[in-house]
Amino acid sequence: MSDDNRVIKVHIFGEEYPIRSEFDDPHEAEEFRLHVLEVARYVDQKMHEMAGRSANRSPKNVAILVALNVTDELLKLRKDNEDKLSEISHQADSLIERLDEKLMSVSSGSQ
Repeated sequence: MSDDNRVIKVHIFGEEYPIRSEFDDPHEAEEFRLHVLEVARYVDQKMHEMAGRSANRSPKNVAILVALNVTDELLKLRKDNEDKLSEISHQADSLIERLDEKLMSVSSGSQ
């Protein structure tokens, strides 16, 4: 794959950024390209939203505020996922206990 095909150009907050892909497989490269474009659109959208709400609209300050907000979103999602996984694990343990009890009562009743 040529170097030109490995570079994905994205536009964020009026600037162009080249992102290099290291994938040789065309399918993986295309998946990566689509993912990078989606990420760039999300960051660009957040940058424009933040610039509209912020008094100091320098790109650096907007980027830092966006990084803080996106990190907050990420950490909240991680916490939610951890809580859900913990609840699922607890429910699974409870079901296993109930199944074990049933199996024990069935096997002791058949002797």
